[in-house]
Amino acid sequence: MDTNPRLESTNHFIDREEARKLITAYREMQYELLNPRFESLQKEYGVLPTSEAFNEKSILAVLAQDGCVGIRIHYGLKYQETSAGTVPLIVAVLVGVASDGSNMWSRSAVTQAVQTALTTRSGEEEGEILEDSQRCPPFGDSSPLP
Repeated sequence: MDTNPRLESTNHFIDREEARKLITAYREMQYELLNPRFESLQKEYGVLPTSEAFNEKSILAVLAQDGCVGIRIHYGLKYQETSAGTVPLIVAVLVGVASDGSNMWSRSAVTQAVQTALTTRSGEEEGEILEDSQRCPPFGDSSPLP
């Protein structure tokens, strides 16, 4: 993992299975993560991030999906190996939202500019799903909100 990745060149895309795994893990562990034993890890690694940033190219790819009217942010949990051991990190998982309010986990047609979606084993094209943001901490502006 790059120690200071440039936001513009970060590949945020993940597949549906990874999105479901992250969201499920978060839902199963979210209250345990608030345990005081994570306090030192929070300060150094940002277990619960202050914010997360995604680049323009990735956000526009989600919004460019046919029928997409917005973005829904789910929360997931992934594990990062560090010198302190395995650290749980809360992550944002962004998925397109259709006009009927449903998540766009899959899609039937997408504009030519974003025709780079992964294909599942069943052959169904997946919707554009984002994760792997630039987290704060350790990157970004962690100053208090105005």
